[in-house]
Amino acid sequence: MSIAKILVVDDEPHMVRLIEANLGTAGYQVLSAADGRAALQLAEQEQPDLIILDLMLPGMDGYEVCRRIREYSAVPVLMLTARSTEIDLVRGFDVGADDYLVKPFAINELLVRVRAILKRSKFAQEIVQHPTLAVGDVSIDFARRQVVVRGQQVELSPIEYKLLTTLALNAN
Repeated sequence: MSIAKILVVDDEPHMVRLIEANLGTAGYQVLSAADGRAALQLAEQEQPDLIILDLMLPGMDGYEVCRRIREYSAVPVLMLTARSTEIDLVRGFDVGADDYLVKPFAINELLVRVRAILKRSKFAQEIVQHPTLAVGDVSIDFARRQVVVRGQQVELSPIEYKLLTTLALNAN
């Protein structure tokens, strides 16, 4: 059986160390990122089996990170955050989270949720979509939200980008 790779995204070093230590002891391979951009880069490069994602991150918040990951991947996302309102929870699920756990939390509850998510997803590796798509002269990098045509990067509005990616992912 392969070892599940888990990406922990949190800007609080003590929280990352706590989660890393417990997941490592439980037999998982753990990667970490302290901000949204680093999380997107690691998610693309390492293709983790699960992402544990804080919402309150410097720069790009967890909602945006999750939304961008969902543009090219079905990797399970567990939001782990101090935000506990119903609005935050609903918004988390709306952007694509698979589970939501509020800080402070019991480490055993986190471990149980991780096991359950991985069991349901069967490590999600087989369902991860390609982070880039190239057709003819057009290349779309979903992780970076970049479009290149004939070697030149093209700037698109959010609506144009969404339309292009929807059409590209639903050919015919």
